[in-house]
Amino acid sequence: MDARITELLGIVGAEDGSDDGRPGVLEVHGQLATALLESCGWVEQFIAPHRGKPVRIGRQGGLEFWCDGLRVEGSGVRKIVHAAARHMGAE
Repeated sequence: MDARITELLGIVGAEDGSDDGRPGVLEVHGQLATALLESCGWVEQFIAPHRGKPVRIGRQGGLEFWCDGLRVEGSGVRKIVHAAARHMGAE
């Protein structure tokens, strides 16, 4: 499994919420950033301007997803990261 995916999964915790994860921030680029954007469930017209830009996932008090002004907070971030990990073949 890609070390970046392992680190992201450690930050967000278990998909079922049984593990809250740990503090940390990771910025990813490339294919993984694209997989994260696509896992948000947004329409392509909304995602397109953000393709190729870094995505930052962090837990510093609460979970946060950030990409060029797009922001998601809370348990939705956990769902996005786990969906992207599955998309990348890591889970």
